[in-house]
Amino acid sequence: MKQFILLFTVCFLFALKANAQDDFVVIRDNDGFANARDSTAQSGIIGKILKYQPFDCYMNPEDKGFRIDYPNMINIGYFEYASEKGENYQRSVHDYESTAEGYIHKSRVYKLSQMPRLKLKTLSDSKVLYANDSIQVTFKTAKFNPSKHQLKDYDGKLITDTNLEVLYEKEVFNVDGKRIWGFISKYHSKEITSITISYNEKNYNLPISSFKNIFHPNFEDNYTKICIGFDGEIYIWMQNGDGGAGYNVIWVIVDGRLKYMYLYTSWYA
Repeated sequence: MKQFILLFTVCFLFALKANAQDDFVVIRDNDGFANARDSTAQSGIIGKILKYQPFDCYMNPEDKGFRIDYPNMINIGYFEYASEKGENYQRSVHDYESTAEGYIHKSRVYKLSQMPRLKLKTLSDSKVLYANDSIQVTFKTAKFNPSKHQLKDYDGKLITDTNLEVLYEKEVFNVDGKRIWGFISKYHSKEITSITISYNEKNYNLPISSFKNIFHPNFEDNYTKICIGFDGEIYIWMQNGDGGAGYNVIWVIVDGRLKYMYLYTSWYA
């Protein structure tokens, strides 16, 4: 009986892990920003969260950084977009090592998963379409051809054998001078060639540089979420990769342009 209970418990915990997914939030604030604090609402300001900026949030007692003595404050991980200027301000790319941590009042956050979402309409080998009555987001895809690119491994060594069957074992880390997210293999060789947003009778194409290093995309609607915010801003949120190569990417489109790009290692890959 004890063995059965132990087996059931292990299976139950595994199921929870398998069904868990990352979640991200944005602020709800008319001032256009919210302050990250050291602990309580009265403590010192240590950073600034900007409007439309996605960030990680730990809202449950079992989550990282939860403090029972701060009942209205939640622990967050965020990037310092507020200190960036120009092109980098619009298209910042970071990973988990770059995040700052602090606290924010729980009334200031709104989950992406709570926002209205576009529905998956088309899923094929070359095209993926999400849409509602007024907005369409179209992904075009193609098979990655490694022979047309310069590939390097984790040590910066040039990879000359570009056979897709062996690239996974070679652990490609860099394509054309840019670190990749996800992985490349015989079974996961699809790359995104364009992302087009259509609304207000206009088309907007995301810059190629914002997705050229995005590999192993997961287009199913439980992994790709196109969320619409309070001001009509669009969050294209994908949970890509698998296992240790799992990651999140969020493109934020405001007034027909790319405002932020967020890249973050997945906790639940």
